[in-house]
Amino acid sequence: MFPLSERKKQILKEVVINYTHTAEPVGSRTVARCQRISLSSATIRNEMADLEEMGYLEQPHTSAGRIPSDKGYRYYVDNLMGETELSLQEEKEIKGLLNAEKMRELEKIILNAARVLSSSTNYTALIMGPQFKKAAFKQMRILPLNEKQGLVVLITDAGFIKNKIIDLPYTLSPGELHQVVNYLNHKLYGLTIDQVTASLINEL
Repeated sequence: MFPLSERKKQILKEVVINYTHTAEPVGSRTVARCQRISLSSATIRNEMADLEEMGYLEQPHTSAGRIPSDKGYRYYVDNLMGETELSLQEEKEIKGLLNAEKMRELEKIILNAARVLSSSTNYTALIMGPQFKKAAFKQMRILPLNEKQGLVVLITDAGFIKNKIIDLPYTLSPGELHQVVNYLNHKLYGLTIDQVTASLINEL
């Protein structure tokens, strides 16, 4: 992939900024009106066509301007957006919310990250984590609660932790329960949650 020229970087940056503010396709005339760019509309139009061909911009309609592609957004975030210094108070709040010692479940980390992002930017934040059913089985634990019930703790390679109280079919000694858990961990390790089906459990 060829590196972008400074001119293309500047135009891509203006398209991203303008589109995120207006949600409307950005034309060459709109970019030309920007005081930070001293280029003609024709030159900007040619550069935008190049950016589209390189995959950084898209044209939703033939007569419309351009919008950033996923690749364009990624390049903007990684190379053009710049960094903003956080205040000491903001750093303290973020570290408190994302303290790994207090919050070990991945879903809670993702949820709190979205809250921090939304609060810091005053925008709606959407964060997508790995799908639970596609994660691989890593470990299971069964903690006896009483003679008839136990707490199952399921851990995946993606960091998901699921808890569920189950009814034990009959009373098991701690040694027998330990053997059952070890057997299941050995048989299920590495399988996706989709693959850990009822038929497999029945077979075991």
